[in-house]
Formats: sequence, C-alpha cells, structure tokens
Amino acid sequence: MRLLKKIARQIWQARNMGIGHVMRKVIRRVAGGTKVPSASAEALKTHASRLTERSNRLEADLQSLSQEVKKAFDEGRYADYVRFGAESGQLRDELAREWSMDPTGRRLIGSSFLGPLGHLSFLDMYVKGMSLKSMDQRSTVVLAEQSKTANRSYLKLWEQHLEIERISPKNWADTDLLQWPICERADFVRTANGYVNSMTFWDRTNRAWESERRDPLLKIDDRTFERGKSVLNKMGLKDDDWYVCFHVREGDHRITYRGPNADVHTYTAAMTEVVRRGGVVIRMGNTDMTPIREETGIVDYAHSVRRADWMDVFLWATCKFFVGTGSGPIHVPGTFGVPVLMTNTSAIGMFPSYSVNSMMITKHFHDSATQRELSLSEALERRVGWNWSADFSQQGVDMRDNTPEELRTAVVDMFERDQSLTAAQRALDEQRRSAGSTITTPFAPTFAEAMITR
Repeated sequence: MRLLKKIARQIWQARNMGIGHVMRKVIRRVAGGTKVPSASAEALKTHASRLTERSNRLEADLQSLSQEVKKAFDEGRYADYVRFGAESGQLRDELAREWSMDPTGRRLIGSSFLGPLGHLSFLDMYVKGMSLKSMDQRSTVVLAEQSKTANRSYLKLWEQHLEIERISPKNWADTDLLQWPICERADFVRTANGYVNSMTFWDRTNRAWESERRDPLLKIDDRTFERGKSVLNKMGLKDDDWYVCFHVREGDHRITYRGPNADVHTYTAAMTEVVRRGGVVIRMGNTDMTPIREETGIVDYAHSVRRADWMDVFLWATCKFFVGTGSGPIHVPGTFGVPVLMTNTSAIGMFPSYSVNSMMITKHFHDSATQRELSLSEALERRVGWNWSADFSQQGVDMRDNTPEELRTAVVDMFERDQSLTAAQRALDEQRRSAGSTITTPFAPTFAEAMITR
C-alpha cells in the first residue's frame, strides 16, 4: 500500500509539476544519499547543471525583484509595486518553462493562500474570474496542508467550486518546493490580460459580478445553519434575533503591518448603537485578544468555550453586516454576500469592495511638524495609505485612530445606507482615483462629509 501511494504521488507530481521537476527531486535524493558518488549520480548531476544554469540565474533575478516588490510596497510606492509585481509574475513564468513546467497549464494555488484567512477568501476571485472569463478557465487545484490552513471549515466550502488536493504534513515541504514556480501567489494574480494586483482584480471582479446580479458563491448548508442557531440559543439569543459581528485586530504584529490594529474599547458606542436598534453584538476573534465586558445584547464570542471554525463560518454567513479592521475576517463575509464596514484602515487605496452596500472609514493622517490633518489627496501624495504600516515617520506623517463617535456614526450609516452616493462620497472617491487607486469601496457618508468640510 505504501509503495502504491509513492507511485501515485510521483505520477501526480509528473502530471502537475513537470517531468523535469520530478527528475530534479530524484537527482537531489540520489546525489544526497550517495557517500561515494557513483557514475550514475555524477551523470545526473552533470545533466542537472546543464538544465539549471539558466534557472539559477532566473531564480537570482526573481529573488532580487521580489525584494524590490516588498520595498516598493513598504515605502508606499504603489505604482512601482504594481509594475514590479507584474514583472515578477512574468519572470516566474520564465523560470517555470526552464524547469519544463507549463505556467499556463493546470493552475495550482498553494501555501501563500492557506495561512492568512484573508488570502483564503481570495479563492472567491478565482471562481468568479473564471466564470466571467476575465481569467482563463483551466483546471484549478488548491494544494492544502490541513495544519497550515486558517479555517478548514471555510476551505471545505470551496470544494463545490475548486479541486482541493490535501497534502500530508510529511510531504508538504517537498510539494511546496516542487510547485512554487507555477503556483499562484496571493498578491498578484495571472489574468487573461497578464498579471494584476489581487486587490485590483478582486474589486473589478466583484463589480462585474454584481452588475450581472449574480448570487454569492458560498452559502452554508441546512445542518450547519441549525447547529449554529442552537449555539446562539445557548449563548442567550432567540431564534428571531439578528446580530452584527465585530472583529478588531490587535496583537504583536511587526510595525510595518500593525496599521490596522485598534482598541476594541473604542467600539463600545458603535456596539451600543446596534443594541439600541434591537440587535445583538457578537465580538469575534480569539482568546489572545482583549476581553470586553458582556452585557445585555453584547456577546464576547472570542472568549467563548463555544468558539469553533465552523461556528466562525456560520457567523460570517448569517450576520446582518460585519464591522472590522484590516484583518483576515473582514474579507470573508462578502463571499457570502454579507456587507462589511471597514474601519480604522490605514490602507486607503488598497482594500477591495466586498459586496453591495459595503463601506469604509480610514484612520487620520497628520503632518508631524504642524499637526495639521492631511486631506485624502495629500496623504496619498505623501505615500501613506498604500500599505498596513503603523509608522509613517519617514514621510513626516502621524497616524491616529478613528474616534468612538466616528465608529458609531459609521454603524448608523450602515443601517441607513442606500445605493446612491453623496457628493462628499464622490469627491473622496475622485481624490483616491486621481492618486492611482483602483478600489471602489465607498466611504461612509457621514465620515466623507466630515473629511471634505474639515
């Protein structure tokens, strides 16, 4: 049985990763396991050197370009980030062909999509993109190692749309190494028109999807729905109660990615607004997060013994709307068609529109010397608002969180939203677009009015 599994695995790798790549694996093992090099091992190594001379150069170029991509992103040079990212994708295609792999053959989605929950939700843009024909409709395989998957229950829902190839922990390192040149990356996606930044492509795809009035891709089954309702009953909710979920990112992230973090206690007024209107607040997260005080209508599910992957999915799929910061969970509700309110975002020009009626409000950017608040245009011109950093001191800019009142009024706007945009919303969108952003998520109308008149 073990031998049959090994044979099946080699066939799978040859089919999906190219015969040349499988041969390299054999070369490594033969050469590495031979104390006194045999004639055959030496011949294999000589042949490998002929095959990999150019690929070594391509790998070095790719590594160098990848560093430029990261540097451009961290420094807020968005146009350079997009350009270098597209070039990086093209270079990976060259390397794949050098390794006897077809970059336009079977699409493989691998490790960069599994760990971060937000990246896992990017599967949405692949299925929609193939359906809309803005992405080629070839066979797509998700390479998944269970222990590296952010939410297994959520991944399982994608089985109705994509092929999931589950890899054992034992074999993951080899598989990840072997497939990386042709495996899709989370930040740039190969489309029918070349490589495009994922946020741009997802936003564009969602707009096209909604313009055709198509239904959301995901929904939970009846059994999960009944299980979820049962858990809500045990947490004190009635069957006819409606709820709004909150997730406020915090934690010891490195400074360049701490921008979306916020203090959950500044959301108290926003939570109270939901309760005042007859709803229930369900705070999501994990036990490492700051506890909040539970009272009538407010449930700290993050610290509940009933918290589970499948229950997270149930809440994302069934809440009235979702309030969050720039973290993985904010991306998921839209895949079920649930509107979101993005708050305290530092990445003004980066985040996509998730579903109809979603909105956003941003952190405030102040000139470090004068303490004057910058307009949206000024902030983007000074290269802030293009990433998740919490430190813009090199640009002479300080960043401040949304106030409790801004958070409350944004929640009010979510309750009272409609499809039309105010003059202030259109003005802010024009400022963002003029700076090079392709994102269409509207600002909350009350927040937009305050930004324009300030």
